[in-house]
Amino acid sequence: MNFFRAQDNFIQITKGAVSKRDCDTLIEIFENLNNDYDEEREYSACLMNILSPECISFRNALITSLEKYGKKYLFLKSTPDMQGISMEFNIQKYEPQKAYRGLHCEDWDPHETHAKRIMGWMFYLNTVKKNGGTEWPHFNFKSKPKAGDLYIWPAGWTHAHRGVPADEEVKYIATGWVRLSIDGENRLKLC
Repeated sequence: MNFFRAQDNFIQITKGAVSKRDCDTLIEIFENLNNDYDEEREYSACLMNILSPECISFRNALITSLEKYGKKYLFLKSTPDMQGISMEFNIQKYEPQKAYRGLHCEDWDPHETHAKRIMGWMFYLNTVKKNGGTEWPHFNFKSKPKAGDLYIWPAGWTHAHRGVPADEEVKYIATGWVRLSIDGENRLKLC
């Protein structure tokens, strides 16, 4: 019996999507805000708006990378009016030895709004030398956190993932979603 083994894990990596300087700017904004700490997920977080002036380079890099993703996976281009980048995204800070360790996917949540997520995205805001990435165990793949790198992946169960604690360093990420449209929803359309 022959089995087909997919060579593509559908995780797109855009190396150096934004500059270290832009990453440092978001980290500085984060550190100057009052941030909530999530005990279960082991991170501090704040919400940002993708349209805010300090996010211009992130927004542009994300749009460019999503367009490239759509050219590779043509089905995504078949419903452009139904998709958009969520306006709000999270900046998250993980102290050394902390990570969102629970295996999860971006559309697996009891809240109806999460079920409308079709892709997740993440920028690493700093470089972590030892561990500290994200693991997608179904693909035996771990990311290597480097400031400015962007990862995009499908939101479904096939791309369940978890954080890997950094041994000795703090890790910062910016993360958000591409969602199906809801009438009147505030989102940045892709087309």
